[in-house]
Amino acid sequence: MNELRLLPNERVILTADSDSLTLTTHRVRQEIRETGYVAIRSAMLDEICFCEYVRESKPFLLTSALLIAVLTLIAAGRYPAGTSYLVLAAGLSVAGVALVAWLATRRAFLNLATAAGSIPIRVRQMKYEDLEDFISELEQAKNNRFLLRTISFG
Repeated sequence: MNELRLLPNERVILTADSDSLTLTTHRVRQEIRETGYVAIRSAMLDEICFCEYVRESKPFLLTSALLIAVLTLIAAGRYPAGTSYLVLAAGLSVAGVALVAWLATRRAFLNLATAAGSIPIRVRQMKYEDLEDFISELEQAKNNRFLLRTISFG
């Protein structure tokens, strides 16, 4: 990734999500470059009015995978040796597909709302505790910007 060009009097407060997400004294910026996908999202702290963390998945897929695996193990015990291997292979393959589908549907976003709308920032490798820290730092930086503006105009 290219190094972030800082604005006058701007400094980096925190980087996260493998350095793709940057919080500075003036803005939040995400830059992602992957094969077939490039995204740069940026919002000035003065414009951010709401922040939320959303994590989504399809738990019925995980439940289905577990249920199919258990039923396969039970059913395989009721067949002769040669047939039980086929039952095991087929059942566990279906359970594996359901598990992979569950993993593929898991998504996590940090949504930043501005007057122009919501900016979904995909967070891929951040732990929940790191997201809490990032949101706290964002709130503190936003508050500092507000206080700086209040003192300047006061």
